[in-house]
Amino acid sequence: MRRSGNSALTMIFFLTLVSFGFGLMVWINTDQSTPTGRVIIPTNPLPTEVANAWQDVLRSGITGNNTPIPTVEIPDQQYIPPTIARDLNVSPTPFDVNGANLVQAPNFAEGVTPTLPPSTPTLIPFGTEVRVLDVPTVAVRATSLPSYDVPLSLDMLGWDHYWFARPVSADAVNFGLPYYEYGTDGSADAPLRIHTGIDIPNPKGTTIRAAADGIVDFATDAENPVFQNSISYGKVVVIDHVQYGFNGQAVYTLYAHLEAVLVSKGDVVRKGDPIALMGDTGHTTGPHVHFEIRMGENSYGATYNPVLWLAPYVGRGTIAGRVIGERGEFIDDVTVTLMSGGLVLDTTTSYVFRGSGSEVNPDPNWRENFVFPDVPEGRYEVSTVINGERIARVVDVRAGMTTGVELTPRTVGEVQQATPIPLP
Repeated sequence: MRRSGNSALTMIFFLTLVSFGFGLMVWINTDQSTPTGRVIIPTNPLPTEVANAWQDVLRSGITGNNTPIPTVEIPDQQYIPPTIARDLNVSPTPFDVNGANLVQAPNFAEGVTPTLPPSTPTLIPFGTEVRVLDVPTVAVRATSLPSYDVPLSLDMLGWDHYWFARPVSADAVNFGLPYYEYGTDGSADAPLRIHTGIDIPNPKGTTIRAAADGIVDFATDAENPVFQNSISYGKVVVIDHVQYGFNGQAVYTLYAHLEAVLVSKGDVVRKGDPIALMGDTGHTTGPHVHFEIRMGENSYGATYNPVLWLAPYVGRGTIAGRVIGERGEFIDDVTVTLMSGGLVLDTTTSYVFRGSGSEVNPDPNWRENFVFPDVPEGRYEVSTVINGERIARVVDVRAGMTTGVELTPRTVGEVQQATPIPLP
C-alpha cells in the first residue's frame, strides 16, 4: 500500500516539473517589449472604379463646352436692290388708260398675291381699325408705327420696290392724309387738284429727312426761288437717287411747302439726313410736306404713287389694285371699299386719269389705279360697284409686301350677281 502511494506522488511531482519547464521555455521565447495595442483586421482590397462611357458623355454635355448651341447664319449686309445703268435720255413710256398696254400687266383677276415667301395670314379681328379716316390731329397722334428698314423687297418675283424711308421720323406723323391720296381729287363736294403725291401733316418746323442716299438736284434758294415756274410748291428740295436705276430710268424724290431749306444743289445726302423744315409755303391750307416720287425725268408729269416706294409699317403690307371695265380700260374716280369681318375698315377712290390737269401714272410693275397702304397682315375683301353691279375679291395681305387685285365686271353670259371668290 505504501508503494502505491509513493508512485502516485512521484507521478504528480514529475508532471508538475514538466509543466513548470514548459512554461519557463515559453516565457524565455516571448518578446518582452511593450505591445503597441494595434489590431489589424483582415479586409478585402478596394475595388477599382471603371469609367462609364455614357456618364462621361452626359457629364460633358451638361457641364462642358463640347456641344455648341446650333446657330443660324445671319447676313451682315442689307439687301441691295439690283440697279441698271440708267439712260438719262429715256422718258417714261406713256400709259394708255384705255387699256392698250394692260396686256403686259400682271393678272390679278382672282385676287392673287404674287409673292411666294411662306407666311400664315391672320384674319383681322372684327372692328380692327386699319387707318384713321379723318384728318389726323397732331395733338392726338404725335407718333407713328415703326417702318421696315430699306431697301426692302421680300417678294420673289421682284415686283416690290420699297427703296425709300419715310421723309418724317416715326416720332411724328409720317403717313399721308387718307382723304387726299395720290391720283385722287379729294372730296366730291369740294374737288381738289388731282394729287401727284401724298401730304404728311405736322407742326411747322418738323424735320424733313432724305428718303435715301442721293444728290440734291434742286433746292430753293435766292437764285432759284421758284420750282419749275410754279409757285404752288413753295420752297422745294429734289433729290436724284443716282444709285437706283429703275428700268434704266432715273428716280427722284420731291419735298415741297418747306419752311426752310437746309441743303444746296449738288450736295451729297444720305438716308435720314435733315434736308429741310416742314412749313406751309406755296398753296397750302396748313403745314405739311408734299412728297412725290418721279421717275424717268424730274417733271410734273412723271409722278408715281409714293406709297408703293415707301416701306410699310412693321407687320403691315399694301394692296395695289385695278378697277377696269369690260374692254380693259381703267374706270376713274369710283369708290373702293376694304372690309374684314363684315366691317368697313377703309375706303379710297380710283385714280382720275382723264380729269383736267391729270398727270398721274400707274406703277410700271403693278399697273394699279388704287392703293390701300399700311394694311395689317390678314385676309380682306376688296369691293366696288360698277354699273350697279357689286364686284368683290378676297385678298391675303402679307407683311412687308404688296398684294395685287383686279375688280372688273362679269362678262356677257355669266352670272350678273358678283360674289366673292371662295376662301382657299
